[in-house]
Amino acid sequence: MMRDLIRGVGVLAVLVVLGGLLCQCGPSVAPEPTVQPGSTPSAPEVKPPPAVLEVDGQEQISGIGSYCWSDPEEGVALCADMLGIITPENPMEVPATFAARFQLSPEEGPGELVLRVIPVSAEDEILPSGEGWRAWPGAAGDLYTLPLERAPEIELNLVPGMYVLNLFARWEDWGDASYGFLVEVLKTAEKPLPTVSEQPIVNAEVDGPGHFE
Repeated sequence: MMRDLIRGVGVLAVLVVLGGLLCQCGPSVAPEPTVQPGSTPSAPEVKPPPAVLEVDGQEQISGIGSYCWSDPEEGVALCADMLGIITPENPMEVPATFAARFQLSPEEGPGELVLRVIPVSAEDEILPSGEGWRAWPGAAGDLYTLPLERAPEIELNLVPGMYVLNLFARWEDWGDASYGFLVEVLKTAEKPLPTVSEQPIVNAEVDGPGHFE
């Protein structure tokens, strides 16, 4: 009887010791993710904000083409070359003569600001880029130097057709960017000539030949 009691106490002691060892492991916690050797943390996105074109109450947000842009606060910079001039998919309809007003995001005025007006057709499109944007070749066009302001304005006089407005801006602190807009001047409807009803200027019964007083 005593031998059985001692044996039971020994088994219980072993179980207690094993329980203590298991308790030292504590609760299961998922390990924190670690950075793999040779990898670098992802850099913040550095990209110029779009510009806006205003014409007679209409607004169009620009596409963003090639740029070299920096973020002074983050201390990072990035350059990107795009395939052509990027514009919105649908052109803004404008009259033949209109005032184009541009809105730039940086608060300080640019140090360089040039507008190039390029006549295009649907066949000139490089490749449909999708997602509401189109790409056009950087062909020659009329160049205009704009005032170095955050909201410059220029009056344009264009013949009917579709045009890419390529705005290039450069800032000392931020860098430079190419903005693209797409406008279309519609043909004015020709006014029909006034119709003239042909009516005799004499009364045949009264003033015709053979009439006598």
